[in-house]
Amino acid sequence: MYKGFPETIDMVENKAREYVRELIAERIIYRDIPETFRIEDFEIIKILADSLFKNPGIILNIESLSRDLGRHKKTIRNALNYLELSFLIKRVSNLRGSFLSTSRKRQTELE
Repeated sequence: MYKGFPETIDMVENKAREYVRELIAERIIYRDIPETFRIEDFEIIKILADSLFKNPGIILNIESLSRDLGRHKKTIRNALNYLELSFLIKRVSNLRGSFLSTSRKRQTELE
């Protein structure tokens, strides 16, 4: 994550990671997302970002996240959209063998 920042070239790896996390990611999470999207439930963004940064590549189930966090599924989807639009995460679809099943799955995700 820190390798795309030229100002971290001379930093020790741990120091560079902390720099990127504190000055870049937290600035986006705490300032840019709330200002840009005018969200009220800011806590969910922070919870999801922390979880995703600590466990990159995990498979998310919106229904179970909704249940576990006590938030509506639409709130979870919106929070993930805000993180993706801010270039902090990148979603990758779970592709299945057939085009039709993939299309149906994608359609339900968008609803």
